[in-house]
Amino acid sequence: SPLFDGIPSGTYFYFTHGFVAPSGPFVVGETTHSVTFPSAVQYGDVAFGVQFHPEAARTLYGHELIANFMKAQGRRTADEGA
Repeated sequence: SPLFDGIPSGTYFYFTHGFVAPSGPFVVGETTHSVTFPSAVQYGDVAFGVQFHPEAARTLYGHELIANFMKAQGRRTADEGA
C-alpha cells in the first residue's frame, strides 16, 4: 500500500481501539494483540482506513504515513484541494 511507503515493516503505531473486524481482501496491515485483526485497509486508490493513531506522539512514522496519504490523494498539504 502506498500508505506505508518508506515505513519499515513491523513499525509500532499507537493503537487504542478495541474493535476487531474479520480479515478480508482489502487488508494491507494487521495487528496482533491476543488475536490478529485488520489495522489498515485499502480499497483501490480511493479509500484508505486505519484503526490506529498516526498523529499520536508515540507513533514514530505517523507524519510519514499522513504525508503518504496526502501524496496518494495528489495533494501536498491538508489544505490543498480541500
